Amino acid sequence: MTIRVYTVTREGIITADSGTEKVRDSEWKPPAQDSYPACKCPRCQSGQAVAR
Repeated sequence: MTIRVYTVTREGIITADSGTEKVRDSEWKPPAQDSYPACKCPRCQSGQAVAR
């Protein structure tokens, strides 16, 4: 698998393009699901987190 690697400012402007990087199949992969599990931090669990 390959990915394209960029450095981006907060405004979304690309400041550096590191090109294509190869990722070996044996390296970590994200879970095969549509969403990540809910955050377990105390702030999110108390309902005080701000939704964006």
